[in-house]
Amino acid sequence: MDIRLGKEGDEMTLTPRQQALLRQLLNAAGVTTVATLAAGAHVSVRTLRYDLTALREWLVDQPASLKSQPHKGVWLEATASARAALRAALDAPSVSDALAPSARMVTLIFMLAQAAEFQTLTLLQAKVQVSPTTLKHDMKKLRAYLANTGVQLVSKNYYGYALAGAERDIRQLLVQLLHEGLNRQSLPANIAQALAAKQLPPGELALTRDATINHLFTTVIGFAVTLAQAGVAIPELNTVLSTSIRLVVSVMRQSLNRPQNSYQTLSVDAVPQTFAALLMQRVVQYYALPLLRDDYQYVAGTAKPGLTDQNLVAVTRAIILGVGQEVATDFASDAQLQENLYLHLRQQAAVAQPVLAYSPFTQDLQDQHPQLFGAIRRVLSRELPTLPLTDAFVSYVALHFLVSLHRAGHRQRPVRIAYICATGLGITNLIEARLAANISHIELVGFAGLEEAQALITRAQPDLVVSIFPLADVGVPVIEVQPLPTPADIERIRDAVAHRVALPVGELRPATASPGATIAQQAQKAILLMFAIYDDLKRVLPIPVAPEYADAFLMHVFLAVHRVMFNQQSTAETKPVVPADLQHRIQAVFQRHGLSINQAEVHAITEYLKLSQSSQGGDADDRHEISSSH
Repeated sequence: MDIRLGKEGDEMTLTPRQQALLRQLLNAAGVTTVATLAAGAHVSVRTLRYDLTALREWLVDQPASLKSQPHKGVWLEATASARAALRAALDAPSVSDALAPSARMVTLIFMLAQAAEFQTLTLLQAKVQVSPTTLKHDMKKLRAYLANTGVQLVSKNYYGYALAGAERDIRQLLVQLLHEGLNRQSLPANIAQALAAKQLPPGELALTRDATINHLFTTVIGFAVTLAQAGVAIPELNTVLSTSIRLVVSVMRQSLNRPQNSYQTLSVDAVPQTFAALLMQRVVQYYALPLLRDDYQYVAGTAKPGLTDQNLVAVTRAIILGVGQEVATDFASDAQLQENLYLHLRQQAAVAQPVLAYSPFTQDLQDQHPQLFGAIRRVLSRELPTLPLTDAFVSYVALHFLVSLHRAGHRQRPVRIAYICATGLGITNLIEARLAANISHIELVGFAGLEEAQALITRAQPDLVVSIFPLADVGVPVIEVQPLPTPADIERIRDAVAHRVALPVGELRPATASPGATIAQQAQKAILLMFAIYDDLKRVLPIPVAPEYADAFLMHVFLAVHRVMFNQQSTAETKPVVPADLQHRIQAVFQRHGLSINQAEVHAITEYLKLSQSSQGGDADDRHEISSSH
């Protein structure tokens, strides 16, 4: 099904705002009022009606139609396949002549980053297809933008323009821009489905408007699928995306003879058989590039930027005080913020390449909380001067401050909602607080990432699913929202809840917050949960833990539960030594108690089975047989 949003010949084209309006209608659970659409687009109702007229005319030639009814609202009438085709057209990078200024800037950066020599104005103008005057204005804005990144835009008469600066800064800029390309696309969902099905979708993965980068990214993901087919343990989706994007940048820059640092090579025998290492080996071999030591450490994420030596308690306190002064808000009295932010920074000190992680919340935070985001960036730059800060890192820190601003107690929620998002690092608390502050009569039955979405829906049987990813055939009404719910998203959720409970939307007022649990009550609840999971694990493990390891196993399970509860799970890559049946049984125990445990933590738990078997004189084959036959 061929759907065109841009201009080709005499075809009608949709403006960026009209494309955003089409996306709103596709995401709507049912009928939506014009006022709600206008609020989401930040325009007047009168202006939005003009956009609706243009959209209705454009849809005449498409497999969908725009319907409306007085005193009710508007809605999009289309089959599931037509909706999927429209979403794909919206997600695909535009090849229209009229690129937005921000899109032109990104296009120019990618072009300059892939060039070994200066690029003339003529070449740059042909790439973005604007007038010489407009291009010169764009280059001035680009130079100002790069001033905050450590990368310089240099120019020479008769030669043109080029990027200059430390290789680390150039790569960091490219990684950040590529990650931002994932923010508004269904691409992460498509990649997750490809890895699960062990089959790459046909055609190229459109990460950017740059055909060379898209081809390289598609090649990297193709090798990741090949590794999945070969039985290699695939890490969580965010790790796959971050590793793949760093590998794309590494290959792009190595091809220009721009390594991360030195030209020292690694032998294949010296590289561990992890997902990142195997993926890089196959990709550099495909492109006939050497396996460089520093580039391997960059891609695998084993080069740490140096939070370890910081006095994190004092730094955390200084960050909280500094941000509070910048935005005139008292964060210093929030002990929970102090604890959570400290744990987050400590986790980053132990994780390789922490600031190059993917964050789907960056753009929403910058749009909805620009003052707070800017204040946090300035304070982090001052308090962590050796750390190369990216927007993704700043956005995760910002989530902790938003939780502090929006923290609220429990409320009555009769409509059961499952929330599918990138869980962890405070976002679930923030989403829960934001919904509770605006909607009553709802109960959040659980949060899950894309990979665990179907399992959560099957287990919890919610009345409604709210997701930041496109979901199909889940058997439950789905409302697709932004990574951080916007006022328009909240309004659509309110409409769906009101329809479910048969109440006017105006009556869905937040219930009065009940008194929060005391520290003693929270501690008691956590200890009971730890013991319940420990007891359940003993029942599902194929052999009993040896007496000499019983106390250590008990302590390990308690600490593992604590790490899962506070998003501090181990992220170390492991070899696929845990039988699938045993792994699923251990994960099922945690899921019954509302927690999601990753592969690394499961692997650590099963190590006690190996120790117990060894103490009883069994060999490795016996251990594998026992763990697989229960």
